[in-house]
Amino acid sequence: MLNTLKKVLNQFISDFYKIDIFRFLIVYIRFLFLFYIFNKKKLLYNEKDDVENIITFKEKKKDNFSKERVKIQETTLEHNLIYTKNIFNLKKKYNQFLGKKTKSLISQLESLDFINKESAKILSIGPRNEGELYLIRSYGYRWSNIFAIDLQTYTSKIELNDMHNINYEDNFFDIIISGWTLAYSKNKKKALNEIKRVAKKNAIISIGYTYLPENLKYEVKETDEILTSNDKILSFFEAKSENIFFNFDSYLFNINQTRHSILTFRLSK
Repeated sequence: MLNTLKKVLNQFISDFYKIDIFRFLIVYIRFLFLFYIFNKKKLLYNEKDDVENIITFKEKKKDNFSKERVKIQETTLEHNLIYTKNIFNLKKKYNQFLGKKTKSLISQLESLDFINKESAKILSIGPRNEGELYLIRSYGYRWSNIFAIDLQTYTSKIELNDMHNINYEDNFFDIIISGWTLAYSKNKKKALNEIKRVAKKNAIISIGYTYLPENLKYEVKETDEILTSNDKILSFFEAKSENIFFNFDSYLFNINQTRHSILTFRLSK
């Protein structure tokens, strides 16, 4: 009887978090209190420092005064702290605090009937804020098994950590989600090696990134070009064809078009 009640309660909470407006309000109000009122902001590195393995990139942005597009140099931390700015622009905040990009990664896992949500340990790399974590919780995963790392944090739900040196023991996670974070690395092979190290045998890896044609790439000196296509990532992990569950490779559709590439597979090691 008690176990049944626990399952019903867990399902109720999961379904509640699935409602975008409720999830947004919880995440955003928690952010306002923790970040601004209780001043819980923490950074792993100085916001403007050039850090080993992490890019400082140049991209064209609209200048607020001239309205022209100019080249602006930003560190990864500066770029990703944008969600903390203009807090009264609720239209932008709504999108920034829902963790919607992660939905395209976590939703695929629903078709994998061998995942045990009661016990599966899941790592989110670079979620920025709690939106991604509440979204993961809405799919039925337990809070005690949801982990997250980022270069900045304001909450105990996100650990201050660098994806190039993940502060967890070997073979720890059953599921690892890297949603649009690898592009910030100057040493993607090192970051992927860390994912491989902390993942259990047969762990599920889900990766999303934006494929950029050669003429649109940020002006960054990278040590590798592993995000050119999904095949390079699969080759790095030596993934077997039967363990590839989802493979949308933008490079194969149109090498001149910017769009998202998504890859989900099971790790053999």
